Amino acid sequence: MKADSGDNAARLRIAQDLDANFMVLGGAGTGKTTALVGRIVALVRSGAVPLREIAAITFTEAAAAELRQQVRQAIETAADAGDERMVAARGEIDDAAICTLHSFAQRILLEQYVDAGLPPGFDVLDDTADAADFEARWMRFADSLLEDPEAERALVLGFSVGLRHTDLAAVAWNLHTHWDRLEDGGLDYLGAARGCDTQWPLTDPTPVIDALERAVAAVDWCSDDEDKMAVHLRGSLTDGRALLSVARPDTLGVLQLLDTLPSFRCAHGRQDNWNGHIAEVRAACTEAEQTRLDLLDSVRRAVLGDLVARLAAFTLTAAEERRIEGRLTFHDLLVHARRLARSGGDSVAVLSRRYQRLLIDEFQDTDPIQVELAARLAAAVDGSADVSTVRPGGLFVVGDPKQSIYRFRRADIDLIERVSADIGSTVVLQQNFRSLPGIVEFVNVVFAEIFGDGTVPGQAPHHALHAGRPAAPGAGTGVGGGGGGPDGRTAVQLSFDGIDPPAPSRRRGAR
Repeated sequence: MKADSGDNAARLRIAQDLDANFMVLGGAGTGKTTALVGRIVALVRSGAVPLREIAAITFTEAAAAELRQQVRQAIETAADAGDERMVAARGEIDDAAICTLHSFAQRILLEQYVDAGLPPGFDVLDDTADAADFEARWMRFADSLLEDPEAERALVLGFSVGLRHTDLAAVAWNLHTHWDRLEDGGLDYLGAARGCDTQWPLTDPTPVIDALERAVAAVDWCSDDEDKMAVHLRGSLTDGRALLSVARPDTLGVLQLLDTLPSFRCAHGRQDNWNGHIAEVRAACTEAEQTRLDLLDSVRRAVLGDLVARLAAFTLTAAEERRIEGRLTFHDLLVHARRLARSGGDSVAVLSRRYQRLLIDEFQDTDPIQVELAARLAAAVDGSADVSTVRPGGLFVVGDPKQSIYRFRRADIDLIERVSADIGSTVVLQQNFRSLPGIVEFVNVVFAEIFGDGTVPGQAPHHALHAGRPAAPGAGTGVGGGGGGPDGRTAVQLSFDGIDPPAPSRRRGAR
């Protein structure tokens, strides 16, 4: 099956409309990267820009190596045919900015290290070195934190309600890996508490005791001493009330009791044994439990408000120390490159002239930092971070929203939609060159059901694929090579004919 004329028209636009900015969407196997390579070749062949003024960026080292190889092959083929511009481009391939975004950020920081506030020849820490550097800094900070009298109350209260040293380290690591959000005001650490400024809540157990007494008093309604709810009231709730009643208010003992007592909730009890009051008794137990949790949460919020402020300060201090030392993490590269782009001035103008065209592959994996960096470098208006102000032909991105799997790295499917709207020109590639017609048919039916038409917020729409490969000799149109059922319908059509899927396996380990 051939792609429709719209698909052919899209590929022609990508190859020929070199002064337009594009968002190219397409499923797996539709030749998105091939289209990007073709655009690079077209740009060089047309004389619009030399290869050295093009930055082709992708997400992983493996993808960057493959992209560079495809560009090399395409340029060498054209150069062998005698194209003079391609002959010149062949000599620029090894130095071309065809790389991951982190490598591109490193490249522009090395070119403008003075304005970036970095020492020349700075080092980049790999993941292992990054973790080791963080661990060393964290151990020094943790020792100083434990010795800080201003942090004593927050630590003591925190450890009394279940906080662990490893919890603090985990929070610090998360702040470390996203420290740009502290710089951008994502956490109001500057206004957060600092020891004596913290409004520490009183830990008066009286509201919990009162709630327990109301619940325990309801045991008189029960006509069966063996009822599970009655056992719960006479056991856990009565014991909890007694322990809290003898504890002194606003002491660590109260906190430790509240944190370690078993849950006051109970869903047991037979209706017949409670003269119609079982719902009221369960509600009383739930009220007692919620009162306990609310008191603990008020303490935890105060503890976190104090300690997270300290962790945020530690994180930014460590980032500044790495900058001065010239020992940057991968994330540091992006943040400092964006800082440089935000600073404006001659250095940004030089970079904008140096990289006239930005082409980004696997755009579904891009996060807000990367989008802002690309927009600022390709902006027609100095200082603009708005994709809609990108100079004509300055930005070309390809991706597949359905393959967006890096939410934990702040890749966001909504970001693709916003950039697509700002670019203003989106084309969809639908011809699949990878799979046989039966597989493509199956994918179309299944994905149309799962993804829908894009009307659900945060859900990528399904675009039907067209098989670019012919069917295998003798194969039918249905999945599995058969010709379909007795009425001529394919296996895919039969499988969605109102038949429920089989129940999941009950074997051990089945998911």
